[in-house]
Amino acid sequence: MKTQVNEVLKKYLNESKAREYSTKLFPIDRSNSRRNKNKSRNISMAFALQIKAIINDTEISLSEEELYSLLYNLSKISLDENDFQLASEINNQILNRSSKSTNLANISAYAILKLGKIYFQQNDFRKSLEYVETAKTLFKEQKDLKGLFRSDFLLGSIYFSKGELDKSKFYFEEAAKFLNHKSDFHQTVILENKLGEIEYLMGNYDQAHLHFNRMQIKFEQIENPEKTAIAHIKMGLVFLKKNNSKAALLEFNKSLYNALKTKNHFLIAKIYFNKAKVYLEEFDYNLGMAYLSKATQFADRIKEKAILANIFVLKGLFEKKNKNFDSAELYIRKSLKLNEELGNVSNTAAALNELGKLFLEQNQNKEAFLYFEDASKFYKKAGSNVFDSQIKDFSIN
Repeated sequence: MKTQVNEVLKKYLNESKAREYSTKLFPIDRSNSRRNKNKSRNISMAFALQIKAIINDTEISLSEEELYSLLYNLSKISLDENDFQLASEINNQILNRSSKSTNLANISAYAILKLGKIYFQQNDFRKSLEYVETAKTLFKEQKDLKGLFRSDFLLGSIYFSKGELDKSKFYFEEAAKFLNHKSDFHQTVILENKLGEIEYLMGNYDQAHLHFNRMQIKFEQIENPEKTAIAHIKMGLVFLKKNNSKAALLEFNKSLYNALKTKNHFLIAKIYFNKAKVYLEEFDYNLGMAYLSKATQFADRIKEKAILANIFVLKGLFEKKNKNFDSAELYIRKSLKLNEELGNVSNTAAALNELGKLFLEQNQNKEAFLYFEDASKFYKKAGSNVFDSQIKDFSIN
């Protein structure tokens, strides 16, 4: 954060002033102090006071446009650092100043939108929706297409997090209307991904495949093997849902071909894991376990416990299909332990659910019921986060 802030200060202040404020803003290493919540809060408040001092010191020397640009950049850095208090403080500064003039209505609208984003990142969906809807109304009045796109995209993201997929789909589709699909490449592929995920989660697999395929074509056009690999994984997962193992395997092979160019061990581990899932459906124990061993090798290299937890569950399912119930239980319990350590509520629920099914298959109904009951509690705790995590494992932002 210090480097980013210093670069911003140098852009808007002379060298001596930039150095002076840098010293005031970073008298100690803020990252180390975060171990102590009270100390961190005090530092954040002191930091905010220095930001106010910068504003007061620069509002005469900087043009109005430069001042708002400075504030915007400082706000963005704060938000990137998850310093929500400071980001809110800066955006409220922008809003308080810009709301005094009708000529600055557009700046006010973006400050309101940013506050909506801050509340969203804090999972305060009610406040977030209020701010974003207010910003959207202002953007409509101003005929600001960029602002309308950002508003609808954020609304889609909020409703997705709330688990309201129909509304999420509506707003993402609305956002798409404001894009030039030739020039707005980045936003277009992100929307294709979001809409693909929604269709997948809603069980509309043909539509999901359509979106992921469009995404894959675009990434191939710009020769991005990592993102191309991700698109192929998602199409493979769609085919798995459609019980088309042959097509799924073909997509995972294409994904692996691209992923091996990147040396992204997380990605490669996930592909081997998904190839193993194909062989679970086909029930080829030897091939499935072999691919899980490959997945484990790559996950171990990066100490990726979340993948290992998934691998243990899948190994358990292979053993269950092979009627090796003791081994199956051992693997699923390993997964449960890892997920509990990671604090992964939805995957903890899934592991408990698999234990329930395992005991049910052995006609141990009482034990099965207890695990199903525990799983239900965790599913309720996870709330709207209980989606098929596989399809959301990869970011294309």
